[in-house]
Amino acid sequence: MPLIWKGAEYLEGLEKRTYNRLQTASGFLANQIKLKLSMGQPPGPAGGPPHVLSGMLRNSIDYQMVDGETSRVGVQVGPANKYALIHELGGDIFPKRAKALRFKTADGKWHTVKHVRIPSRPYLRPALDENFQQLEKIIAGKE
Repeated sequence: MPLIWKGAEYLEGLEKRTYNRLQTASGFLANQIKLKLSMGQPPGPAGGPPHVLSGMLRNSIDYQMVDGETSRVGVQVGPANKYALIHELGGDIFPKRAKALRFKTADGKWHTVKHVRIPSRPYLRPALDENFQQLEKIIAGKE
């Protein structure tokens, strides 16, 4: 009996399984990030998670399957909000069209400043670190 190699069918099935596993892992990670952000603590020292007032950051967490240049399947997990990166990495905010920034704090007082320094309050990297082994299991098909 001759050996029949069905490479195209095998590769297609492998790609589909990989895609499905990545999709499952991405949904799991997005949910873990949202769960962490749902704890809603007041802002603490730099390095702690961001403060949750409105839930806009938490509600913007999602994942998207993408076609990579070097691979056939990829995924992006994270927020859609434009201000989300400043919470993860920290940084300085300067006025774009005015000479100063003006904002009201929780105590009801108004402040006018030339710039604001936002400390790093990561929420994406800790979620990835804390769930890395579980994500590996899902992607490997052992979960």
